[in-house]
Amino acid sequence: MKKMAKKIALLLALCMMCTVAFCGCGDKDTKKSSTASPDTAQEDSVEESVLGTWGVSEIIDAEGNSQSFEDYCQAQNVEPEQVGGVYTYNEDGSVVVTVAGVDVEGTYEVDGETVTVTTNGTPSVYTYNAEDDTLEATDENTGATSIFVRQ
Repeated sequence: MKKMAKKIALLLALCMMCTVAFCGCGDKDTKKSSTASPDTAQEDSVEESVLGTWGVSEIIDAEGNSQSFEDYCQAQNVEPEQVGGVYTYNEDGSVVVTVAGVDVEGTYEVDGETVTVTTNGTPSVYTYNAEDDTLEATDENTGATSIFVRQ
Protein backbone atom coordinates (compact mmCIF):
# COMPACT_ATOMS: atom_id res chain seq x y z
CA MET A 1 0.00 0.00 0.00
CA LYS A 2 2.85 2.38 0.89
CA LYS A 3 4.53 1.67 -2.46
CA MET A 4 1.28 2.40 -4.32
CA ALA A 5 0.95 5.73 -2.48
CA LYS A 6 4.49 6.68 -3.55
CA LYS A 7 3.72 5.82 -7.17
CA ILE A 8 0.57 7.91 -7.10
CA ALA A 9 2.50 10.79 -5.51
CA LEU A 10 5.16 10.57 -8.24
CA LEU A 11 2.51 10.51 -10.96
CA LEU A 12 0.79 13.53 -9.46
CA ALA A 13 4.11 15.35 -9.19
CA LEU A 14 4.86 14.69 -12.85
CA CYS A 15 1.38 15.83 -13.84
CA MET A 16 1.83 19.00 -11.76
CA MET A 17 5.14 19.78 -13.50
CA CYS A 18 3.49 19.38 -16.89
CA THR A 19 0.45 21.37 -15.77
CA VAL A 20 2.64 24.29 -14.67
CA ALA A 21 4.24 24.29 -18.10
CA PHE A 22 0.82 24.06 -19.73
CA CYS A 23 -0.71 27.06 -17.90
CA GLY A 24 -0.06 29.75 -20.47
CA CYS A 25 2.64 32.03 -21.68
CA GLY A 26 4.82 34.83 -20.33
CA ASP A 27 7.06 37.58 -21.70
CA LYS A 28 10.80 37.99 -21.82
CA ASP A 29 13.06 40.75 -23.08
CA THR A 30 15.59 38.83 -25.15
CA LYS A 31 18.11 41.63 -25.72
CA LYS A 32 21.72 40.57 -25.11
CA SER A 33 24.72 42.70 -24.28
CA SER A 34 27.39 42.93 -26.96
CA THR A 35 30.16 42.59 -24.35
CA ALA A 36 30.46 39.16 -22.82
CA SER A 37 31.91 38.53 -19.38
CA PRO A 38 33.09 35.00 -18.52
CA ASP A 39 29.78 34.39 -16.71
CA THR A 40 27.81 35.68 -19.69
CA ALA A 41 29.86 33.51 -22.05
CA GLN A 42 29.05 30.44 -19.91
CA GLU A 43 25.34 31.36 -19.91
CA ASP A 44 25.43 31.85 -23.70
CA SER A 45 27.07 28.43 -24.01
CA VAL A 46 24.38 26.79 -21.88
CA GLU A 47 21.67 28.74 -23.70
CA GLU A 48 23.02 27.47 -27.02
CA SER A 49 23.27 23.95 -25.58
CA VAL A 50 19.60 23.76 -24.63
CA LEU A 51 18.34 24.83 -28.04
CA GLY A 52 16.15 22.20 -29.65
CA THR A 53 13.47 19.77 -28.54
CA TRP A 54 13.57 17.82 -25.26
CA GLY A 55 11.32 15.17 -23.73
CA VAL A 56 11.17 13.15 -20.50
CA SER A 57 13.16 9.92 -20.69
CA GLU A 58 13.59 8.87 -17.07
CA ILE A 59 12.10 9.35 -13.60
CA ILE A 60 14.26 9.07 -10.48
CA ASP A 61 12.32 8.83 -7.21
CA ALA A 62 13.41 10.44 -3.93
CA GLU A 63 15.21 7.22 -2.91
CA GLY A 64 17.29 7.24 -6.11
CA ASN A 65 15.39 4.47 -7.91
CA SER A 66 15.33 5.06 -11.66
CA GLN A 67 13.00 3.86 -14.39
CA SER A 68 12.28 4.89 -17.94
CA PHE A 69 9.44 7.32 -18.46
CA GLU A 70 7.56 4.70 -20.49
CA ASP A 71 7.91 2.08 -17.72
CA TYR A 72 6.86 4.66 -15.15
CA CYS A 73 3.73 5.53 -17.16
CA GLN A 74 2.90 1.87 -17.71
CA ALA A 75 3.18 1.20 -13.96
CA GLN A 76 0.84 4.15 -13.35
CA ASN A 77 -1.54 3.02 -16.12
CA VAL A 78 -1.31 6.30 -18.04
CA GLU A 79 -0.28 7.13 -21.60
CA PRO A 80 3.08 8.96 -21.84
CA GLU A 81 1.62 11.47 -24.34
CA GLN A 82 -0.99 12.55 -21.80
CA VAL A 83 1.40 13.42 -18.96
CA GLY A 84 4.80 14.03 -20.56
CA GLY A 85 5.75 17.46 -21.78
CA VAL A 86 7.93 18.09 -24.81
CA TYR A 87 9.89 21.36 -24.68
CA THR A 88 11.26 23.17 -27.75
CA TYR A 89 13.78 25.90 -26.86
CA ASN A 90 14.29 28.58 -29.53
CA GLU A 91 17.18 31.02 -30.09
CA ASP A 92 15.01 34.05 -29.29
CA GLY A 93 14.40 32.96 -25.67
CA SER A 94 10.98 31.49 -26.39
CA VAL A 95 9.93 27.95 -25.57
CA VAL A 96 7.00 25.89 -26.83
CA VAL A 97 5.72 23.28 -24.39
CA THR A 98 3.56 20.51 -25.83
CA VAL A 99 1.38 18.58 -23.37
CA ALA A 100 -1.34 16.18 -24.50
CA GLY A 101 -0.96 17.48 -28.06
CA VAL A 102 -1.52 21.13 -27.12
CA ASP A 103 1.22 23.74 -27.65
CA VAL A 104 1.77 26.44 -25.03
CA GLU A 105 4.18 29.31 -25.60
CA GLY A 106 6.48 30.60 -22.89
CA THR A 107 9.96 31.94 -22.32
CA TYR A 108 13.17 30.70 -20.78
CA GLU A 109 16.18 32.31 -19.14
CA VAL A 110 19.60 30.82 -18.43
CA ASP A 111 21.55 31.61 -15.26
CA GLY A 112 24.66 29.45 -15.08
CA GLU A 113 23.42 25.86 -15.40
CA THR A 114 19.89 26.83 -14.33
CA VAL A 115 17.22 27.12 -17.01
CA THR A 116 14.00 28.79 -15.84
CA VAL A 117 10.96 28.20 -18.03
CA THR A 118 8.11 30.66 -17.46
CA THR A 119 4.55 30.11 -18.63
CA ASN A 120 1.68 32.30 -17.50
CA GLY A 121 4.02 34.04 -15.04
CA THR A 122 4.84 30.75 -13.30
CA PRO A 123 8.49 29.67 -13.36
CA SER A 124 9.72 26.07 -13.49
CA VAL A 125 13.40 25.43 -12.81
CA TYR A 126 15.57 22.93 -14.73
CA THR A 127 19.27 22.17 -14.42
CA TYR A 128 21.36 21.62 -17.53
CA ASN A 129 23.93 18.83 -17.15
CA ALA A 130 26.54 19.43 -19.87
CA GLU A 131 28.35 16.16 -19.19
CA ASP A 132 25.24 14.05 -19.86
CA ASP A 133 23.53 16.63 -22.14
CA THR A 134 20.36 16.40 -20.07
CA LEU A 135 17.92 18.75 -18.39
CA GLU A 136 16.71 17.78 -14.91
CA ALA A 137 13.75 19.00 -12.87
CA THR A 138 13.08 17.93 -9.29
CA ASP A 139 9.63 18.17 -7.75
CA GLU A 140 9.96 19.86 -4.35
CA ASN A 141 6.95 17.97 -2.94
CA THR A 142 8.02 14.42 -3.76
CA GLY A 143 11.74 14.68 -4.42
CA ALA A 144 11.24 12.91 -7.78
CA THR A 145 13.48 14.06 -10.62
CA SER A 146 12.48 14.05 -14.28
CA ILE A 147 15.36 13.67 -16.75
CA PHE A 148 14.87 15.29 -20.16
CA VAL A 149 16.86 14.30 -23.26
CA ARG A 150 16.99 15.64 -26.78
CA GLN A 151 14.32 14.32 -29.11
